[in-house]
Amino acid sequence: MNRLAWLFFSYAIGAILLAGCVSPPPADPITASLNEPLILAVGDSTTIDGDVLTLTSIVEDSRCPSQVECAWTGRAVLQFHLNTPDGQRNDFQLITIHSPARTTQAVQAGHIFTLNTLEPYPETPDHKIPQRDYRATVTVAPLATAECPLHENDPDG
Repeated sequence: MNRLAWLFFSYAIGAILLAGCVSPPPADPITASLNEPLILAVGDSTTIDGDVLTLTSIVEDSRCPSQVECAWTGRAVLQFHLNTPDGQRNDFQLITIHSPARTTQAVQAGHIFTLNTLEPYPETPDHKIPQRDYRATVTVAPLATAECPLHENDPDG
């Protein structure tokens, strides 16, 4: 009986320890409105007009640090993923500068996605910003009502 009690106790402790290792399920995407700025952290998802938009990563951040004088302003490249209600999966990038195309905007699933800002801004060349600290402000507008609609074959928008 003592051996059986020890086995049960060991099993219970193991189950408790393993339960602590399980990640919580991902949070449901927050809902955002068209034509209103929204703020996303890396890994955040939001539902807009039925689509689910996720900021998956900051692929590059070569922006000139604020405490340095640079010959070029640099850029940041943000990777997004879009799931539409009809099952389409689109990956696209928004870039902080126009070089030479209008890269702060992208047309996806009948909407224009515009990158407004990316924070924080680098301060020194040595300071690498962790992915979890980035916040991107993005505006999503219906293609038909956008101020400056982009055309996929026109590099200047």
